[in-house]
Amino acid sequence: VAGGVAVAQIVTVNGIGIMDGETAQIGAANARLIAAAPALLAALEAIHEAGRLSVQPRAVYCALIAEDALEAAKGGVR
Repeated sequence: VAGGVAVAQIVTVNGIGIMDGETAQIGAANARLIAAAPALLAALEAIHEAGRLSVQPRAVYCALIAEDALEAAKGGVR
């Protein structure tokens, strides 16, 4: 952690413990997903709240999906 920003390197290897081009791409993708997590959670919370307050069936359905994803992110199961 430097200046309030966490920096991490995600290292992935193949089945025999060797890092190659493919596993490096997977590690980079994992790092991008981890870095985006706060924004993704905020988006899910916004979808959940907007859909929960709606009377439109599709919006309510989206809110339920968002709620399930939020619960999964917290380690729970609905």
